[in-house]
Amino acid sequence: MKTIRRNVMINLAEEEKIQYGKVAGELNAKLDDTVVAFEHLRKDWKGKIEALQNELHIVLGALRTGQIEKEVECKIDYDKAMKTVRYLYKGEVVEERPLTDEDRQMEIA
Repeated sequence: MKTIRRNVMINLAEEEKIQYGKVAGELNAKLDDTVVAFEHLRKDWKGKIEALQNELHIVLGALRTGQIEKEVECKIDYDKAMKTVRYLYKGEVVEERPLTDEDRQMEIA
């Protein structure tokens, strides 16, 4: 008679069922912990990816338009005769728009 190894279904004894129940509980707890840890990592990486995508969007927009939006110190020139406000950065007009009531109040203050 030849002997071989093969997987077959075997009925569990009561003690084995109890042991498998304990192992299933432990594995379920580890799985829950792993899922929670994964969600934290996923959120962290999602934030990193979104930050890089936003930065790339800004850079590509600057390349496409030849301009970039920056917060800089500007000199404000109120021209009452022309009823305009000019924002000057390094001596160059970077924005010019009509004078508003709010601008008139700021000029007085």
